[in-house]
Amino acid sequence: MPRKAAFETRSFSELMQAQQELEAAIETVKKRERPTVLANIRQAIAMFGFTEAELFADESGKQTDEDRKRRERSKAISKGMQAAAQKKKAAGKPARKKSAPEKGRVKYQHGDLKWSGYGPAPKWMQELEAAGRKREEFRVKPA
Repeated sequence: MPRKAAFETRSFSELMQAQQELEAAIETVKKRERPTVLANIRQAIAMFGFTEAELFADESGKQTDEDRKRRERSKAISKGMQAAAQKKKAAGKPARKKSAPEKGRVKYQHGDLKWSGYGPAPKWMQELEAAGRKREEFRVKPA
């Protein structure tokens, strides 16, 4: 007669408890061994002179499409940044940027109270609207 494994005679709750204990033990060992494993990997990389392309290539030694695309994007960004730096250096002092024409201009006014129309409505505008007034009543006419 075949012998039953020790776990087959346990109840479901006992098995769940054992699983939790085992997972906790695995995490403890992983944390303890992680620095040693990482040091061994770094040592092997340095010893054999592996490149990033070799480390992240698929099993056949070829780069995966994802790796190739990431590397191409990185090169394109680098080239773009270099070109922008050269352009800026060649141009000398950069031209002054113009601010948006609408920014800072008063769009709404009620007595001494003014609002540019940007951002949330000020309290005075909210109170007027709550009282049934329309926002357009307070719009400043362009000069």
